[in-house]
Amino acid sequence: MPRIPLYRRRHSEGAPSRSTRFITLPSKPPKQLKDWEALHEDITNVFLRDIRSVQQHAKQSRVGSNDSIYTGISGMHGCPYMREISDCVSAGIAFMEYYIASTKLPLQNEILTAKILCSVADKNVVKVLQSQPINVETMYSPTRLSFIETSIGIATLVLVRGLFTSEKVIVDNWRAALELLEYTLDRALSADDQEYSPGDKEDGCEVLYGRAGLLYSLLYLRKATMHCFESQKVALHNLISDGVLSRLVDSIMARGRHGGHLLSTEFRTSDADGLPPLMWTWHGKRYLGGAHGVGKTFLQTLLLP
Repeated sequence: MPRIPLYRRRHSEGAPSRSTRFITLPSKPPKQLKDWEALHEDITNVFLRDIRSVQQHAKQSRVGSNDSIYTGISGMHGCPYMREISDCVSAGIAFMEYYIASTKLPLQNEILTAKILCSVADKNVVKVLQSQPINVETMYSPTRLSFIETSIGIATLVLVRGLFTSEKVIVDNWRAALELLEYTLDRALSADDQEYSPGDKEDGCEVLYGRAGLLYSLLYLRKATMHCFESQKVALHNLISDGVLSRLVDSIMARGRHGGHLLSTEFRTSDADGLPPLMWTWHGKRYLGGAHGVGKTFLQTLLLP
């Protein structure tokens, strides 16, 4: 479907058509209060419409064989503003619903209350777990450590919601989720301690699959359980303590320094002064962007409390 420019129509021409998922905005900001209110209503209507559509298709679709947070919505058959793919992935939908619930948006609508959104999200997580119960032996992979693309993301959601929900399937998978994250973190750190020095390797750190993605999981877990009782957080201590997070960041930074050193060796000494001191690779190549690149990897380290 061709992209419809956001600024094609002026706001006065009416609300956006249901045939597009893009919100039509005015070419200039509204000047009068009534125009701002109308624009707010348009955005709200599109927001509500899209949430309803996502949730409706989630009910009709099946869990994919490689369900993860990253894949999000697929299998949007019959949806006019979603691309058709084969399966619907519930974990990404659940993450969306948990996020919207956490934002406390001031919208008066029955599907946007935090309680209902979390309840629906829990059911989507249950749907995933019934298809793929968490199991350390089958889910652990030394090259798949991240929240976004791997089972680590689902396990993280289970650890958070298991402290609040009454959904038995989530509660029953809580211990397995804890074991998966603890085992993954332990193996990632022990690889640095035992197999080789982290200063001799610059890969395995990007967000989509690597250590920065694992760091995101632990920071997400720490923030989501911030207001829990201390007795509830005791079991999570080995995942969210300052010392554990610092060790993981040290691993990422050591690999980055080694990557920066390797980069400098590719230039003459006179040209190396302006090169970045930190550099990471993915499959032997250097990237700058948000998925495999330096930008997102470095950003995750800056989020450490």
